[in-house]
Amino acid sequence: MDKSLVQIDKFNKVLLELIDAMSGIISDLNNVGLTKLTGNDVNIIKLFISSLDKKHVINTFIDNSSEHWDKIKEKNDEFFINNSSKIFGQYANYEQFNALKIIFSKNQSGISLVDDDTKESIREYLFALIKISIVYIFNSKEPVIEKTSDNKVKITYKKTAFTNIDDLMARAKKWNIKLFN
Repeated sequence: MDKSLVQIDKFNKVLLELIDAMSGIISDLNNVGLTKLTGNDVNIIKLFISSLDKKHVINTFIDNSSEHWDKIKEKNDEFFINNSSKIFGQYANYEQFNALKIIFSKNQSGISLVDDDTKESIREYLFALIKISIVYIFNSKEPVIEKTSDNKVKITYKKTAFTNIDDLMARAKKWNIKLFN
């Protein structure tokens, strides 16, 4: 099986799990009057994304979010509040996708709407999406891995995919991803 197809399926699974998690959190916040958005509203996004081509979904995520992966890794709540539209691109135009923004927001007194553990669980989903995306990009380029005479690794690519992603190996290292043996 094509390695990039495995990553596409993993990405889709994790994204739908993220939406389920956000739906539950939003439902809890709605039940105590902290948002008008409901868990069912968030589930509409899940139905919408499930209807799309999986490859399109991962490619859209990469195109919209890759330049922000370092900021996402920094775990800055303000980044999520101000930039959720940059992470999810066109999907963030739907009110239901404000769930991410709401989860990282604070009330008028400056107190977070959700606890740190809940925010961390959402970050872990986002981190997983990014890590899957990095592996997907690598596999999409169809790498040829060779050992040189001085025992170093030389990587060339059969395809020129994702030309806007610079230094993939450095990104993999930063996210602690082993791309090959």
